[in-house]
Amino acid sequence: MTDSDGFIEAGASKAVKAHVPSKAVVQDVPAPSESTAYTRLTKQLEIQHGELIRLEAEGKLVNTGTQSGLAGEYQRRMRLNVNMLFSFLNKYIDVLSDLEKELAEKRQALFMEQFKQPKGSANSAEKYAKEMTTVDQATVKIVQNRINQIKNDYERYNGITISLQSTVKAESTERMAG
Repeated sequence: MTDSDGFIEAGASKAVKAHVPSKAVVQDVPAPSESTAYTRLTKQLEIQHGELIRLEAEGKLVNTGTQSGLAGEYQRRMRLNVNMLFSFLNKYIDVLSDLEKELAEKRQALFMEQFKQPKGSANSAEKYAKEMTTVDQATVKIVQNRINQIKNDYERYNGITISLQSTVKAESTERMAG
């Protein structure tokens, strides 16, 4: 295998073309925590969560007659912010799709190059292609982990909005029965 400096990999019977690095490298796709917009959004959700904890501790989230719309207002505001996480999630899903396609194409090309060698076999070509794309596979895994990170944030704050929805529903039921 020839690398970018023109060296031939030990054991290769002849030089094969060097593979091109991935078009979308991990550095082009920063971690969500490195994105100013994502950080701003999750910080806002953290602030709202903190306010809810404070209000709950003060007993202000229960129906006192004067605070009946407070849980509903927080639910509405948090839901708007929580749903914005989907835009980040979709961006990473698009990048993951591109990376997976690039990885498959690269593995296929490496497989075919190795398979066409005089002593090439399907088994050795498959092993070679997999070994030569371990960094690419790690890149795919990094993006998958970033998707999971965003999903975790979504689930965290979505759970809070569901809890608020239960509070609003209970208040509504009390008013109807009241």
